[in-house]
Amino acid sequence: MEQLLTRLTKGSSWLHDANEQLLAMEYIGRGTELEIAFLDAIDLWDNLDMALRNTYSDYRGCVLDGKTCAGDAPVRCRWCGNSQAHGEKEGGYEKNIYGSRTRVPPQDY
Repeated sequence: MEQLLTRLTKGSSWLHDANEQLLAMEYIGRGTELEIAFLDAIDLWDNLDMALRNTYSDYRGCVLDGKTCAGDAPVRCRWCGNSQAHGEKEGGYEKNIYGSRTRVPPQDY
């Protein structure tokens, strides 16, 4: 479990830094190497979060050292993403800072 939590924490930090770089780019959305790596990393991060919760079904809470994922983070764990404090949900999805929608897990998480 500690290995997964460490990877999620490091991944969250990398995603935050990459997001800042992307937001500073003049021509975002053109398939740069950073954009591709960023999207792949979001997918991996979500899969690691899901693996943690499936493998350790008694695990509850945020994956970031007992803190909570930032509301403006490029990705949030399933625990924080399910929190009503982070935004309005629309049929299993939640609006994120990009105006698109992020998957939200079932209420039993």
